[in-house]
Amino acid sequence: MDAPDGHQRADIRPAAIKDAAAVADILADAFHDDPVMNWNLGSKKPIRRLFLELARGLYLKRGFGHLAGDEAASLWLPPGV
Repeated sequence: MDAPDGHQRADIRPAAIKDAAAVADILADAFHDDPVMNWNLGSKKPIRRLFLELARGLYLKRGFGHLAGDEAASLWLPPGV
């Protein structure tokens, strides 16, 4: 669906624990060439594993996340967590 300005509107929805793998895939794709991530973890596979564990064990349990199709993801923690 297009937005009023003619741009394509993103279908954003809340992420659940069952979406952790999709979130990890998207974020690993986004950060696979980040110098700090590569220095710490070395390659895309461990980066994905890190995001999967963070999504399952912390963000989607104690915070929240969002997915926009299979193109974008976010993870958030509320203040004080």
